[in-house]
Order: sequence, then C-alpha cells, then structure tokens
Amino acid sequence: MSLFGNRLRQLRKQSNLTQKELAAKLKLAFSTISMYERGIREPDFETTEAIADFFNVSMDYLLGKTQINYVIPPEYVNTIILTNHEKKLITAYRNKPEMQASIDKLLDI
Repeated sequence: MSLFGNRLRQLRKQSNLTQKELAAKLKLAFSTISMYERGIREPDFETTEAIADFFNVSMDYLLGKTQINYVIPPEYVNTIILTNHEKKLITAYRNKPEMQASIDKLLDI
C-alpha cells in the first residue's frame, strides 16, 4: 500500500465513509477508490486536489510531503502564537491518535 493510499484510507475512515460513499461524493468509481487505497493506482493532479479539498487537507499531506494534515488559511498563518506548553500539548495530541477521541470528549469538542 502506498503512503497516499494509507492516508486516503485513514481520512475516509475518520470521516466514517465507506469506499462506495466516498466514491459517490467524489464522483469516482468505487473501484477507483479501492485501487487508490491499495496503491495499485495513483490519482491525477485534479483528483488529488479534489480529494484534498474534500477532506480539508493539503495535497502535500496526501502525497506524504508533510505530516500536517490540516490546512491553515493564509490569513491565520502568522497570527496564532502558542506558548511552549501549548505546543507540547498539541504535539502530544497529534502523536496519540488512539487517545484523540477521549480527549475530544473530555474537552467537549
């Protein structure tokens, strides 16, 4: 399985979608999503862009060029200032995906 395929599968599952449901939303064949996830086929640029937009992640994340799986709007890039403690909390949260649901529930988000 390719890194793209792994990331696509992860994002799809996090969104509680089946391959068939995702294919319908992206106007692709079910078999296309299946082949992407298994690493048999890679999407073209436009399809990669559509998938990134659908999941609100960067194309770089989908292609394995970054670990950051969210898009920060350009107007916010230089406006968020975090303390070192906040940075550690965010890093710990990202590194423990198995705990994220519990933390979200605790924080009521």
